[in-house]
Amino acid sequence: MTTCGLNVYQFLQQDPELSLFKDLVDKAGLKSEFEAYDCKTIFAPTNAGVLSSRAVRYLSDPANVDVLRYFLRYHVYGTALTTAKLISGTGITMANDVNLGILNALYYNYIPVLIDSIQGRSTITEGNLPAKDNYIHKINALLQPKYVSG
Repeated sequence: MTTCGLNVYQFLQQDPELSLFKDLVDKAGLKSEFEAYDCKTIFAPTNAGVLSSRAVRYLSDPANVDVLRYFLRYHVYGTALTTAKLISGTGITMANDVNLGILNALYYNYIPVLIDSIQGRSTITEGNLPAKDNYIHKINALLQPKYVSG
């Protein structure tokens, strides 16, 4: 599968393993935002990862579209990073201004593990997938930041 010429949204659209994440992007009305991304890192949960989330039903309700947008932006980092640049013990501030912790300790075979405050751990199952000048990393869970309405 050739993905270098695809934008982020097109990448999600053509990968059947990411179809549920793409559906959430559509429900949130973020298609144009995901099409326009330039030099970003996207942590895209696989279909199994989306389905494993207890929040997906709540997020899919049209009444909760603002919360869904907030959650989806927690999967976007402002610079294109390969997995080699995800350094253990650090955190990165995602597009929704919430910090995401990174752990890639020996007992995880140096596979980057993302730590969020609600869901727990999410592992990168396939990384460094190019979409124009962005990197997409498939993960095994929907990241769930703390959300404060208001």
